[in-house]
Amino acid sequence: MKNHLALSHKPKYNILLLGIIAAVLALAGIYIVFKSHAAASDADINGDGVVDVRDLAILAANFRKTGQNFASGDLNGDGMVDIQDFSLLALNWGLTGGGTGGGGDTGYQGLGFPDASTTGYTHAPGYTGSLSTAGSCVFNGSASNVTYSHCSFSQSMTLASGVTNVSFVGCDFHIGTSTFSPSQVTLSGASGGGPTGVTFSYDTFEPAYLNGSPRTPGAITQTDGVTYQYAIDAQGHSIEIDHADIWGYGNGVQIYNSGASTPSTMTDSYMHDAAISDPNNQVPPADVGPYHVDSWGNEFSPGSANYWTLNHTTIVMPAHGNTNIIALQGGNFDHITMTNNYLSGDNNMLNIRGASTNCGVPSGSITNMTFTGNTWGTDNQQDGVSVTVCDKAWFTQSFGVAGAPVWRNNKIHYVNPIRVDGQNSSSYQFVPGDDGAFWLPGVSGDTRASWMSSTDYSS
Repeated sequence: MKNHLALSHKPKYNILLLGIIAAVLALAGIYIVFKSHAAASDADINGDGVVDVRDLAILAANFRKTGQNFASGDLNGDGMVDIQDFSLLALNWGLTGGGTGGGGDTGYQGLGFPDASTTGYTHAPGYTGSLSTAGSCVFNGSASNVTYSHCSFSQSMTLASGVTNVSFVGCDFHIGTSTFSPSQVTLSGASGGGPTGVTFSYDTFEPAYLNGSPRTPGAITQTDGVTYQYAIDAQGHSIEIDHADIWGYGNGVQIYNSGASTPSTMTDSYMHDAAISDPNNQVPPADVGPYHVDSWGNEFSPGSANYWTLNHTTIVMPAHGNTNIIALQGGNFDHITMTNNYLSGDNNMLNIRGASTNCGVPSGSITNMTFTGNTWGTDNQQDGVSVTVCDKAWFTQSFGVAGAPVWRNNKIHYVNPIRVDGQNSSSYQFVPGDDGAFWLPGVSGDTRASWMSSTDYSS
C-alpha cells in the first residue's frame, strides 16, 4: 500500500509539507515535551538564535536519515530525524534567544555562577580604577604578615617555605613567554612544607599585557608569546582563593597537600579561556600542543593532594581544550571536596584515577572524595572521550568502604553548544531533553545515555 504521507524528494515540497505538519502539531498541542520551559535553544538547529524556516530546512533535508545529531535535526537525540523531531520544532517555533550566533545563553551566567562581572581586581573592594607597582606593592617573597592591595605584578613570584599570613587583594598578575613560562605565583615547599595562610582575593591572573594594557580574554595561544604555565602553584597550607579571574593559562591552579588542621579552599572564582596551541587548528586532536591544560587539581601522574575544597566556581573551557577540567591523576588524594561548581568543556570533564592501573597510570588512592551539587554545562561540548571517572571500576566498587567517595545531586544543564565538531557522534552529544538530568560517573567509550539518569546516582 502506498504511503500517502511519504515526503517528496524535492526539498521545497518537503519544507512546505513539513511546515504544515509543524503548524498542525503546534495548534493541536501534540508535543513531545522534554523540558518544562521551552527555549529557542531546544530547536535552534543552526544556532542563529531563532527557530524558523532555516531550522526547518535543515530538518527536512535530513528527514528519515539515521545516525544524525542535533546539528542535522535530531532534536531528541535518538539518532534519527523523524516526526518526533518535528514535534519539538513545532513546540519551539518562533522562539528566540539561546542561539550561539548572537551570543546567546552561555549557561553559567544565567544561573548565578561566578563570571567576569563578579571576579577579578576590577571588582575588588576599594578599587579606584588604577593599580600600583611601587611602595607597598614591591614584592618580597620572604616577608610574612604582608598584604598587597591593588597591585600590578608583571614578574613571576615565589613565596618562600615558612612564610605566613600573606594576602593579595585586588591584584593583577600578568606574565608570559613564548615557551613554558613559570607560574604567576609559586608557593614553594616540597615534602609537605610551604607557606601557610596565603590569601588571594579578587585577583586576576592573565597573559602578559599588550602594549602596556590588559588583553581581552579570548583565544590566547602559546605561539603568541604571552601565555604562562600556572596561575598558582599552590604548595602550602591554609591557602584561600576567592573571586579570582583566571584565564590564558597553560595550567590553572595546581594543588598539593594541605592538612586536616590547615585545609585550603578555592571558591567563587572564574576560570576560562585557557591557552591553546595553534590558532589555525583548533580542532582536536591536532590542537594538543605544548600545554597539558588542566584547570584545577594536580597534573602530575601520579600526583598527590589532600584537604582541598573547590566550591561555587565556574570553569569553562573551549571544546578545543586538550586535557582536564579537574585532574586527580593516579596518585594519593584524600579529602578533596568539589561542590556547587559549574564545569564545561575540555577533553575530559574529570580525570579521577583510582587505586589501580586501569587507566595506564601507577597505582594510588583516592579517599574521602566528595563531588556534590555540581553542574555539567553543555556550552562547550566535549569531544566524546573519557569525560567523568577514568577508573570507573575503582569508583563504583569502593562504595561501602571507609573513605569511599560521595557522588550526589550533580546535574546536567543544557544550552545550545557553542561548538560541536566533526568528532562528536550523536551518541556523545547532549540534546535539550537532557537538561536537569542527574549526572552519573562515566568512562571513555560510554555514551551520553550512560552519563545521566532521571534518578540520582547511588552505589
